[in-house]
Amino acid sequence: MALSTGVFVSGDGKHKLTVTSVNVNNGTFEGTLTALDTPVGDITYDATVGFNGG
Repeated sequence: MALSTGVFVSGDGKHKLTVTSVNVNNGTFEGTLTALDTPVGDITYDATVGFNGG
């Protein structure tokens, strides 16, 4: 399965990964990770993440 853009929600519904762009040439993807339903509300982290493989 190729890495693609989109919104991915964990099975328990407590985390959401939104992938906004993928660069297979340098092995990165960009987006946000949101922790949902925390005691202080939703917390969102912006990130560029490296990956290996396809």
